[in-house]
Amino acid sequence: QEIQSHLYFALQAMQSRLNLFFVPQLFNEHMVPSLLKNREYQTLNRFLTQDITPYPIGDKQKKFIPTMGVGDVAMSLAQTEGREAWSACGAGAGYPAYFEHNLLLFRAIQYQPDGYMIIPTSENSYIYDSLQFNFNDRIKKDLLEVLKLIAAHTPKKMPIANLILSANPYALDTPLLHEYIEPIMTALHANGYLVKISFSQILKDVDLYYIVNSDDWSKNYLFFNDLLNLMHPETSRYYGKVILHPLTQIKRAGSWTKLRELFHIPDTEYLWNEELPPIVETERIKIRWAGTVPINHNGLTQIRSFNIKEMHGESLLTQNFKSQSISLILRNENNYLINSNNLHLESSYLLSKLMGNSLQLPFKGYITANNSYFAALALDKTILKIKPPTLEQPEKWRIIHYSMEGKKLLDDIVPAKETFEYSLNPYELIFVISLFN
Repeated sequence: QEIQSHLYFALQAMQSRLNLFFVPQLFNEHMVPSLLKNREYQTLNRFLTQDITPYPIGDKQKKFIPTMGVGDVAMSLAQTEGREAWSACGAGAGYPAYFEHNLLLFRAIQYQPDGYMIIPTSENSYIYDSLQFNFNDRIKKDLLEVLKLIAAHTPKKMPIANLILSANPYALDTPLLHEYIEPIMTALHANGYLVKISFSQILKDVDLYYIVNSDDWSKNYLFFNDLLNLMHPETSRYYGKVILHPLTQIKRAGSWTKLRELFHIPDTEYLWNEELPPIVETERIKIRWAGTVPINHNGLTQIRSFNIKEMHGESLLTQNFKSQSISLILRNENNYLINSNNLHLESSYLLSKLMGNSLQLPFKGYITANNSYFAALALDKTILKIKPPTLEQPEKWRIIHYSMEGKKLLDDIVPAKETFEYSLNPYELIFVISLFN
């Protein structure tokens, strides 16, 4: 209501009218086909993100329900639907004071929204004090500089990923969107994908499919049949990657039997475990695996890796968990199955390996990239190590580094390499532009 009051007075002074669609954190209760077809919904032509809480990346951090991933879905859906989208954020609830600068700049680099807003929170009262906070001085100048750089380095054609959030015209009661979406969106963005979102529909002419959030895909027979045909190694005419990420039990009846055959999962492997391994290890790198969002509904199907091996299947990632070696990621040619529902943000490193292998180390924060520039927003002390998804090797990089409060720490041009590596402190932002001959 406070936001609406500020908007009302501002718009009244401008004698303007603005229709806004406020996106709550339980976004998936609204983004289902039945509402997409609703006439009243069709009149709403703007999305507004609500970036106020980060992913609870570490054990010592206070745990909030994260909002960045839900904002990613709002922005991507707006792009898919051809609607306007505004970036709104507020520091204080999990973010440090004056962090609005880095949040809005990061969203500008990601999506170039149609508008920007500061959300009043219980802890950012400084936004009302012109001596402490001035939008034009603190944010607008840097926003315009970033948008000018983006306009001068427009990315070439980006690969497209179809993120399918549901196979049915209704949403899951559990898990909720904010529990699982952040590592998926981060991995897709880190590998340079333009994300198009759909519900119970497989879009055409895309480079990668990521299908997630289903209680039982087989209830939508046509969708499930199309999905199986898409992944069939002998009859499919699709040569890109398909990543299947069921958030509930991998059943052993109905159409699920065909899916089990594809990944060589025997009927003995079906028990549902309401826990996930907290840590997984691969190539001597430890990665947080189990999601740490409060009020989560973590779980996996107990698929023992030795039984997959006996059936001549392939386990890309296994982990000893409760005295069993469990298959967490399975593969059949270009098809992948993620056997864990709500993953930690750090798991974007492992998801990235399936999508293009851009991330070279786990990153504690958010990343966006394309073939012209990339950016990273740290949530903890961390190292960004990335192979930028460029079409050709740039000659140089321009690096712009902002402090937690949005002060520019560095603006320099350095020789480019195949891999970019840079250390960041909590809540710092880095923006890197590829410079070609």
